[in-house]
Amino acid sequence: ACSGTLISVSPMKLYHATSRSAADEISRSRHMHPGSHGYAGGAIYFSQLPDGACRKYRNGRGNPEVIILCSVQLGRQWEVEKNTVSERDVRRNRYDSVKIRGLDVFAVYDSWRVDVRQFRLVSDEQWFSTMNSLNHHMMSRLQNAHVSHHEGLRLRQAAVYSSHQDIARQHGSTEVDHRHYHNPSRHQGSTVGSGEELCFPASAMVTLQNGILKSMEDLKIGDVICAPTATGDIVNSEVYAFGHRDAAAQAVFCTIETDSGHRVAASAEHLLWVEGKGFIPAASVLVDDLVRVQEGPGALSSSRVRAVCQEVMTGVFAPFTLEGTILVDGVAASCYAVLKRHALFHFAMSPARALYRINRATSDWAHGSEELRLKGAHIYVDLMSFFAPLVRLMRV
Repeated sequence: ACSGTLISVSPMKLYHATSRSAADEISRSRHMHPGSHGYAGGAIYFSQLPDGACRKYRNGRGNPEVIILCSVQLGRQWEVEKNTVSERDVRRNRYDSVKIRGLDVFAVYDSWRVDVRQFRLVSDEQWFSTMNSLNHHMMSRLQNAHVSHHEGLRLRQAAVYSSHQDIARQHGSTEVDHRHYHNPSRHQGSTVGSGEELCFPASAMVTLQNGILKSMEDLKIGDVICAPTATGDIVNSEVYAFGHRDAAAQAVFCTIETDSGHRVAASAEHLLWVEGKGFIPAASVLVDDLVRVQEGPGALSSSRVRAVCQEVMTGVFAPFTLEGTILVDGVAASCYAVLKRHALFHFAMSPARALYRINRATSDWAHGSEELRLKGAHIYVDLMSFFAPLVRLMRV
């Protein structure tokens, strides 16, 4: 019989086994696509253990050559018996993924839920043995400690990620075989890290006052864009400064998906509006929180957060509007980060806003320096960034 259990989790590190030719294609396209059959129909299948992934490869009737480590956003997960559901059943019941009861088998149907992180040859016995031993050990510890399901997942994934870093340091690389594979999480350009002092990726979109969408990468000083107000209305507000503007850099962003279909990525410390909490860091937004979204012209409405994950994205942009707020991919956000009090940061930016209103040409000079700590930033914002460590220490 088919029975379901709703499990909301953060992205899990899972393994997928495949052939060398398929791995080459995944490496080139950076996408994984559902197969035609399996325990839950045509899906992308994963396991928590590398050897589990190998056993699942072609239902045990083949010998995989490559193990792929992925970060998988499972969303609303349905635990079922094998061979009892199809993709149609899962979607009709409004689930996002499947866990096969009693087996180390997970299935998702959407390619966007899978972030390919690392390729390893099955013949890499040291890595293969270490990963299996680590996961078996963690599972045993968690079962003996009787921790909660969610806490167990968190501890296990933290340990797996840490172990990958240790192995990478031992081998001097996180890549599997430079002749055949690359790590899709590592791109051209500079790497900024966690994005704590950053804001939005280059692909994020804002809405101009005429209703036309414009990407962060193309946004300019003087553009008038839509901004949310404290009362839930939408006003037009002018971009007068940037706190960061670097199209080549990469950073880790918190990606938040809502029931309304909105999906916004922001740096961990960037402030987003949450009902009942006000402006809080993106990393503090939880599943079931209510954020403000724009579903049409006019006022904003509330939508439930259905999934939260982290992903590496290209470009770091922090536009500042005169209103101090911004609609990014239709989600209400502050223009500010690090300082947890939106109103205090907005007050601190008063001199820069006043200077812009007096003479807008001064903005070009203020953004002209190449010696700034934050690339492309207003010089006033760059100077304030030196106080960021103190602000974090004071937890203001």
